Amino acid sequence: MARGRNHNDRGQRDRCRLSTLLSSTYIVGARKFFWPFTMFSDILLRMEKQLAVSAGLRICRECNKTFPLNAFYSFLVHGVKRYSSYCIECMHSSPEFRKRAALRTAKCTAKKVAQGFCRWCHTKLQDNGLQSCASCRSARATQAAIELRALRKIVLDHYGHLCPCCPEGTFHPDEFLTVEHVGGWGKNHRSSTGLHRISGSQLYRWIVRSGFPSDIAILCWNCNCSKNYSGYCPHEVERATQGQIYQEAQNVKST
Repeated sequence: MARGRNHNDRGQRDRCRLSTLLSSTYIVGARKFFWPFTMFSDILLRMEKQLAVSAGLRICRECNKTFPLNAFYSFLVHGVKRYSSYCIECMHSSPEFRKRAALRTAKCTAKKVAQGFCRWCHTKLQDNGLQSCASCRSARATQAAIELRALRKIVLDHYGHLCPCCPEGTFHPDEFLTVEHVGGWGKNHRSSTGLHRISGSQLYRWIVRSGFPSDIAILCWNCNCSKNYSGYCPHEVERATQGQIYQEAQNVKST
């Protein structure tokens, strides 16, 4: 038992020494000094990262600061917990950083895919025509479906589980309801990078983060498609016609 305690104490002392060495300015100062020399800077940066991992810490690729692991987003890859390369503060700092990070990630992903590796877990693929392994595709599809249902429920609970354009009493399952951009600005609603339109779970996530904007509404599929392609909904024409007929009848009665 005494030997076990000594071994544990020795391991704790080693971790303390690693954290002390990591928190000191020796390696950071040396890395800055040798920065013009790529070989030395890469070696020192690799040493710094290894010390951070040993001490239960991680270095942000954007600000080059050392943080605990809970300061990074975590995710599972084949049951193994991994962490993002950027701290949460940097990831939410500005749209410019998110755009640079997206482009940097796309470049690294394209390089891995060109070498025949899975774009998510970086394992070697048997079929070079694919970009991800079967396990990653299945796991990500399941997670995306769960996230989409949860976000969709939050949005429908706020705006209502009905279509205000349809006649009163018309029942629509939630599967028939869609999101309408009031005023027809949906085609200009693009991501922060401007590369693609926002749709699906990204759209629902944007609605929640934006505080449920007033220029967003819920319509059924038929009404939304009619407004998109025809510029109006037949239910609106029907209500306008009925209102005109009612007004004419009132005028006849008054005369």
